[in-house]
Order: sequence, then structure tokens, then C-alpha cells
Amino acid sequence: AIGGFVLAAPHHPRDYPLGLRVEVSDDGAAWREVAHRRAWPLCFSGQLPLARPGTESLYRLAEPARARYLRLTLTKSHPTWWWSVERLAVLAPQSG
Repeated sequence: AIGGFVLAAPHHPRDYPLGLRVEVSDDGAAWREVAHRRAWPLCFSGQLPLARPGTESLYRLAEPARARYLRLTLTKSHPTWWWSVERLAVLAPQSG
């Protein structure tokens, strides 16, 4: 069961994906896209939460998914900053 994931880039704190497609698969051949949101770190500007760079980014799936594989695809990038990932941690669904 997958509830989310953490992407860490401690040596590249300004690098994070501006756009990210998240897919899961049971067999590594048939993929299904799952809805997700960036849960941390965020900053607030008026009424809107905005993503900000940090050494770790926490993402939560809209609904927990049961799968063996997780695929992340960069869909939008920045012309100056790269997307670096040094560590990936898959999280269990939140309880409660």
C-alpha cells in the first residue's frame, strides 16, 4: 500500500520538480496514473499554498494505491534549476 513518498536532495536544496506525473503498476508493464499533491514544504501567499524549494519534498496520493512499482516522470522543469533526487522513500497510507 502506497500513501505517498518523499524525495530528498540534501546537496541540491533548490532542486525540485515543478511538474510531476505519478504512476503505479502491479507488474511493471501496465501503468495507471494516480492523483497526488505536494504536502510539504509549502508557503502561503494570500489564500494559495505555493511549493517552495527544500532538501525534502513530501507528496501524498489522493487515495492510497496498492502496487508493486512506482514511476515518477518530470512534466515541467525550470530553465536554470535541475531536478535532483538523491533519495526516495515510499510512505504507507496515513491512518485515521
